[in-house]
Amino acid sequence: SRLFVDHLISLDARFGELPRGNAGHVLHASVELLASTLSAQAEPCTGRSGKIVLQGVMAYIDRHLDDPELDTRRVASDCGITERHLHRLFERADTTAAAWIRRQRLDRCRQDLRAAETAHLSITQIAYRWGFGDSSSFSKIFKREFACSPKDYRAAGGFSSQARRASSGWAT
Repeated sequence: SRLFVDHLISLDARFGELPRGNAGHVLHASVELLASTLSAQAEPCTGRSGKIVLQGVMAYIDRHLDDPELDTRRVASDCGITERHLHRLFERADTTAAAWIRRQRLDRCRQDLRAAETAHLSITQIAYRWGFGDSSSFSKIFKREFACSPKDYRAAGGFSSQARRASSGWAT
């Protein structure tokens, strides 16, 4: 749908530049583009086109993981699809959109808990950094997913609280 809107905007800006005899051809091509856009939106999420849309949605989610307001409604809206379509896309990937978002956020938190560059951040700061709303829920979800608390996971990675203070300039 965005492709068609961009086409119309461009056409509006440059229609006067077209030679007279081409107006009918441009109108026909525009109607064909509209028909293709509408049929692509109506098609079930199967085959290659569904995979391409899913990849685009996943890339969008990846770019917005740090936004605590990111939810399935916003993903669908910003990607130009319905929530139902979004759910069907992820169903084919044997997950849900919400589970995908949560898992990607958890993976980012897990990486940050072990990264030297983020050793100065508290667990709560890391959780907030990746869109979790509160540290208690984050800790419960993290423990359920990885079978250990974020604190234990970080400690197993070699970053003690003393090392974190030293990297942030708080060493004694």
